[in-house]
Amino acid sequence: MAGALDNVWVVLVNPKVPGNIGWSARGMKNMGLSRLALVAPVEYRSEEARRFAYAAEDVLEEARVFGSLEEALRDAAIAFGTTRRLGKRRRATYFLRDVAPRIVSEARANTVAVVFGNEKRGLSRAELSLCDAVVTIPEETDYPSLNLSHAVTIVCYELYLASRGDAFPPLLALASREKVHGMYEHLRRTLAEVGFGKAGGRDLLEKVMISLKRLFGRTGLEGRDVNAIRGICRRVEEKLGLLPSSRDDDVPAP
Repeated sequence: MAGALDNVWVVLVNPKVPGNIGWSARGMKNMGLSRLALVAPVEYRSEEARRFAYAAEDVLEEARVFGSLEEALRDAAIAFGTTRRLGKRRRATYFLRDVAPRIVSEARANTVAVVFGNEKRGLSRAELSLCDAVVTIPEETDYPSLNLSHAVTIVCYELYLASRGDAFPPLLALASREKVHGMYEHLRRTLAEVGFGKAGGRDLLEKVMISLKRLFGRTGLEGRDVNAIRGICRRVEEKLGLLPSSRDDDVPAP
């Protein structure tokens, strides 16, 4: 592990369920974090914890154990406490997605702690008072409660995204607008040749083209998708005896 995430410690205060500790370790490793601190935990090297930490046993084995939260935060330059409880008497609280970039920014040159309470009561006011800022995950108000390990994984996910910035390449290399426009014109021509047109007061061709543009617009088209669709049109034209005279030079083979 290298970079900002290597300076982020996930601190679990008095976790009660070994499986949650294991799941937290696994969620951390999935998202590129490896520093786990445990404050007065249950036995975390149990078979249950190891089973839930599958493929992240190293994070579990290398966890640091402390007797108090004060001790766990001693080397942290800044600590972010997590809570789902909001109210006028509580400290200013920030949404996770808003504060994740700040956490990552601080971690580029400092040790940062993100602190979680136990499964039953979360962090107490006294524990939150030891933190420099308070973070919450927006939740559905009808059921505003996350499992500890789920909360850890969500926080780690947001930190991972923030640490990557613009490093993610686009999932799809979309075809150019020119190529997509050419495909639509080819589709329009082919559909007209097979009989789509005006029927009474309805322009079937226009209705079909609108539906196709809506469909393809939802998904996005890669170059190979455009080639496949134009290849289908070309085969239809061949069957209708419209080629080679109507063939476009840039139409790919099906």
